[in-house]
Amino acid sequence: MSLTVKTCEKVIERALGGTPDTFTAIDLINQASEALVSSYEWSFLKGGSVDVSFVADQDYATLPADFGHELATERKDGFSTGFAWTSKDHLAELRSHDPRTRLHFWGAIVWEQDAATVPLAQGPKPDHNDTIEVNGKTYTWKSTISTTDGEVLIGASATTAGDNLIAAINLSGVAGTNYASGMTLHETVTGRRTGVSAFVLEAKIGGEAGNAYTLTDPSDNVHADWGPLPGTWTGGGGPPKARIALYPTPSTAEVAGLKLFYARTLGTATSDSYEIPVVPYCHTLYLEILRAIAQGYEEHDLGTASMRLTMVFDGPLFENAKRRDARTQSTYGVLAGGVTQRMRGYGSRYDNTIPDPA
Repeated sequence: MSLTVKTCEKVIERALGGTPDTFTAIDLINQASEALVSSYEWSFLKGGSVDVSFVADQDYATLPADFGHELATERKDGFSTGFAWTSKDHLAELRSHDPRTRLHFWGAIVWEQDAATVPLAQGPKPDHNDTIEVNGKTYTWKSTISTTDGEVLIGASATTAGDNLIAAINLSGVAGTNYASGMTLHETVTGRRTGVSAFVLEAKIGGEAGNAYTLTDPSDNVHADWGPLPGTWTGGGGPPKARIALYPTPSTAEVAGLKLFYARTLGTATSDSYEIPVVPYCHTLYLEILRAIAQGYEEHDLGTASMRLTMVFDGPLFENAKRRDARTQSTYGVLAGGVTQRMRGYGSRYDNTIPDPA
């Protein structure tokens, strides 16, 4: 049978003698899904895979919505640069010191809220002294640049002017050539090209605060052609999502350079028709977890959710589900070719471990 949200809602109502007050039924269902996933390294959730692409001028790579945690990584054919996993703290240290490294990319999986963004359309070639203000910092296009912070070279075309602006925001171009030699890095915003005549500006830190950022035209000269301005920032906030934070920021796109193997989550229920992807031998366990969480919130005086979950995880349903799940792949099978044949390499981020043969 399938385990739908509608079925789970009936279980909640029967357990509580009515509808829940503290959280909605769907909230409780999603919490139960997280509790099940976190309770054990389930084999049935392994096997997810995705081709990871790097985007030019974007210091992270996106991951699927059902990403749980990384199992192994394979560098695909055609990926011309090196890659190694590191910690979030080490990545922050690399970004702050900007050292030279033999590896092209370091990566760390982080959980962050979506950052606010605003589109910027490329208009005609700007005139000398046309300006654009990006969240408090003014950039002025110049026919000839000096050492003054904020000056951006117009160049031969509108495309060059736009690329130089993004380079100035990210401090990724050549100082004294694309922009003023005294240019400083924008503290709160990054930018990248998304099309032949389109850019996107993005807050460096995720969260709702970025929705209040500004994009204006102090000179009132380019607003009708570049933008249009002022621009409204949107999309910041929401629950944290998994992504691969990168150092250094890619200067060019790398399409499907890495194959990432990962353990999945159960996804996020949104409607009554949503089917929770739980294997049949975990259905009863899942419903017991759901009852424990629902009753823990609504009948806290009789037992907290933590106390009730402890009873579930110490009971036979959990042990039986683990035992059944372990039989899914009890061995790795016979090694093809024996020791004379080199196995296809998957780069696990952990030393001295055997990755799952997804």
